[in-house]
Amino acid sequence: MIRILFTVWWYIRYWKPKKIYVRLPILLCVGGFVPILINLFVAHRWDLGAVHSAELTFLLCIPVAAWMMDKIAQRWHDDEDDE
Repeated sequence: MIRILFTVWWYIRYWKPKKIYVRLPILLCVGGFVPILINLFVAHRWDLGAVHSAELTFLLCIPVAAWMMDKIAQRWHDDEDDE
């Protein structure tokens, strides 16, 4: 699991593909899987109920959302420069 997350992190950080067809699925996977993994970890590690772990997951996913927003903005401006 950690190896998969590291691989996704490496692709997003260092590999800058030009096609949106490659970048978009990576960001969708990060946006879809990271909150689920955080929720499972929080609920399992601290033995919390579904509602309380969901609240903590929401708070912990704010940095993930900010990071994704920054990456989308960077790539958007990179695409404008290429045209």
